[in-house]
Amino acid sequence: MGVIETLKKVQEISLLIEAYEEELERIPADAERMLDDLREKLEEAKKIYHEKELSLKKSEGELEIEKDALKEKESKLNKGGTNPKELKALQDDIEARKKHIRLIEEEVKVAKDELSTIKAKIEEYEQAISKLAERIGGEANRKEELKALLSKKRSELEEALKELPEDARKLFLTLKKIYKHEVVAPVEIVEEGKPKYYCSACSIQLSKSEVDSLKRDKKSLHTCPYCGRIIYFKTKSS
Repeated sequence: MGVIETLKKVQEISLLIEAYEEELERIPADAERMLDDLREKLEEAKKIYHEKELSLKKSEGELEIEKDALKEKESKLNKGGTNPKELKALQDDIEARKKHIRLIEEEVKVAKDELSTIKAKIEEYEQAISKLAERIGGEANRKEELKALLSKKRSELEEALKELPEDARKLFLTLKKIYKHEVVAPVEIVEEGKPKYYCSACSIQLSKSEVDSLKRDKKSLHTCPYCGRIIYFKTKSS
């Protein structure tokens, strides 16, 4: 395998490593913290629900007692046989109990509405936790897969770099510090009348002398005079 072909192989492996690293970085690192936050909110919502449910049961119990007492007072009123003073006291007591019952009924209604809202929030937290836990599981598997792929490709890159002559290896590694992605680029030929030759990486047209040098000396490494990347002519096999 020639130097250019080896360089292309090195670049291909290098680009795969970059793609895997970028994907790994995109996987949220704070997903576990988000899950813990949701679980805390769920537990707090359940606690509030339980407290309000007990309060509701207490109010409903009190309401039943008041209604029974009211029936008893109304029954006594309907029977008659009381003096005007007792009658007035009985009527006042009945009105006070009715007012108290209306207050308790309103409290019960509000409590039920609050419980319904909290229950909906609990269900929302449970669904969010389920989805996030499932996502974390998938991301954890993908993380391990990416780490394994990176380990394999880094080993392949190390071996491929060893196949290069020292000058080619140094040039490639130097260019990789400058450019994030492609550092080995084919010459692009535009056939419009007289052919024009461009560095496919930076799109700058190459001069006639640069093209002649590329054609004449195929064993040496050539770099774009503008961007510094390694350039080459494509062959039928490449």
